[in-house]
Amino acid sequence: MPLPPVGTITVELTHRCHRRCSFCYVTGRTAADASHGDELPVDVIGPAVAKLVRDTGCRRLQLSGGEPLLRPDLLPLIDAFRSSGASVSIITDGAHLDAELARELADRHVGPIQPTLLAGSAAIHDRMRGEGAFAATSRAIAIGSRAGLEVVVCMVITRLNWEESARVAELAFALGARRFALSRLCPAGAARPSYDSLMPDAEQVRRAAESAAAMCRSLRLPLAAAVAVPSCVWSDPDNPPLSVGVCSIMGPRTTMTIGPDGTVRSCSMSDHVVGSLLTEDSDVLRQRLWDQELAPMRAAAPGPCGGCPHYARCLGGCRLSARAVFGDLSHADPLAPCAGRPQK
Repeated sequence: MPLPPVGTITVELTHRCHRRCSFCYVTGRTAADASHGDELPVDVIGPAVAKLVRDTGCRRLQLSGGEPLLRPDLLPLIDAFRSSGASVSIITDGAHLDAELARELADRHVGPIQPTLLAGSAAIHDRMRGEGAFAATSRAIAIGSRAGLEVVVCMVITRLNWEESARVAELAFALGARRFALSRLCPAGAARPSYDSLMPDAEQVRRAAESAAAMCRSLRLPLAAAVAVPSCVWSDPDNPPLSVGVCSIMGPRTTMTIGPDGTVRSCSMSDHVVGSLLTEDSDVLRQRLWDQELAPMRAAAPGPCGGCPHYARCLGGCRLSARAVFGDLSHADPLAPCAGRPQK
């Protein structure tokens, strides 16, 4: 059986970050001023990623972290990656984006830039991200938009902020964002301890999506889901309030994630390392990803989903979240109404 094609390669440029967001699933995060000895230099990671792009035929590179804008060699890294012919996007808090850097990114046709807004005002946003975060991210959205960057604002729906979705959409539009994306909390990786305090229920996610959809229609602002949502969350699964795809691990195109040290995982939420981009062939790594993680996930259809007429639309949602919360790939996505709560 041929392996599914790779649709997106995520490159974690660093695990350093100036924020400590409780909903962040990235493992191995360190303070912004911590040692960064595991971060590979441009002349090492640049050619390795460019070769992976050529070997896989992937045309989408996504830079993340940690906070990727903490890399002082960000622009040379982007130049090295773009030599492969792939497009480059960046997931960033935006606090380190100034007008000069925004122009440099626009000149390189980088985009979209994907900052996260969690509320329509500072109180809730900064409670989840840290003091000053709301002002910094709002400023970055405006700066990027003025420079001609494609800015896509993402909101992570949690128990604390689900009522803010329409206000966030309106603010994103006012600041110049071209699209808006909703992401449900995925309590995997480093976010697992936040399950009890942040995990929304299905009704909260549904109502947040419906409110955002109504606002986006009025503004003519395109709206989509950034992370797979189980079909059973929606009142009418045939007509969800926003465009929803399937999990990248489960879909017709898969993902690969490259850590700052060149290690390879499937999704950014996975902590399962299958090898190193620096020492192993891409075909070997892809086969190992399939054998050790992708194939078992696809085979582990959640029991409660059996017979569901809408299963093909969502393929059961986020399997990594199910494994993180319940310890079982075949358990329902923790967002699904049938999932229940984990035992203490």
